[in-house]
Amino acid sequence: MKGKKGWILIVESVIAILILFGFLFITISKQVQQIKIVDEGEYFYNIVSELALKAIKTNEIRNSTDCSFIKNKLEEIYNEISLSVSIEGLCDTGNLPEGKEIYSSEVIIFDSENTKKLKIFIWK
Repeated sequence: MKGKKGWILIVESVIAILILFGFLFITISKQVQQIKIVDEGEYFYNIVSELALKAIKTNEIRNSTDCSFIKNKLEEIYNEISLSVSIEGLCDTGNLPEGKEIYSSEVIIFDSENTKKLKIFIWK
């Protein structure tokens, strides 16, 4: 009888340790997923900021008032993302997707003839 009680205690302790490790692995994996989401957001904000800077520096984009031309030029830089372009007073963004995280940036472009506000929206 005494030998059977010892085995039951061993089995109980092994099960308790397995439950504890399972809980730890689940909590650690959730923290890693949250860090990846934050990193992805920073990545997209960096992309949209870089696109806004390129729009200022590129003469073709600065001088253009055609949103589709500007969109095509910016898509050449990052072809793995979807984007939409809006110029205040000239063209609208169109239909932005629902249910996706959309990152945006605005830049004001000054040139000798006029001033325009360019808005860039990107999503995955």
